[in-house]
Amino acid sequence: MIVATMSLPGLTLFSSLFHSIATAAVAFPAPSVYPYPPSPLAASGTLAFLEGIGSMELLLIFVLGLVLFGGKGLPNVARGLGRAMREFKKATSGVEEEIKRAMEEPPPRPRRRKPVNGTAASRAASRSLPAPAAPSAPAVSDPVSSVPVTPDDDYPPTANPAPPPASPPPPPASRSPGTPPDTLPL
Repeated sequence: MIVATMSLPGLTLFSSLFHSIATAAVAFPAPSVYPYPPSPLAASGTLAFLEGIGSMELLLIFVLGLVLFGGKGLPNVARGLGRAMREFKKATSGVEEEIKRAMEEPPPRPRRRKPVNGTAASRAASRSLPAPAAPSAPAVSDPVSSVPVTPDDDYPPTANPAPPPASPPPPPASRSPGTPPDTLPL
């Protein structure tokens, strides 16, 4: 590992300290679990979303907010953000409580019926049943061949059938061989 040293007095000590820390980090790999215990604020859920953000990132966010909203508007923005986070947390905790209550409730038990004497119950049920109905019409042996088919049966009857034509039109008058044919008006 190459570490650049600065020529300013006093900074060479820090660069060598950084070099020793960096080589120790390479020599001992990081554990698979998060190495630092959670902070009390993060455990209470107040700053849990800031767990992975470092101090430089927080400083950058603060400067960016200061540039965007200004010194006078930044407290109002922070206050509104706090209210929104509080309402969101309240809503999510309400949903979580409702889910927990639903999980803790025992499932509804099916109601058991009293056992009934099978023979007495079957006799009573057979007495209370009505007699079977008689067939209303004799069964048709072959429904297709039993009904005669006519060409008019292909179409269902209409509600208002067309009236029959009146008298046929009169025959055209005969014309003599020298007269011109009838012309249709345009």
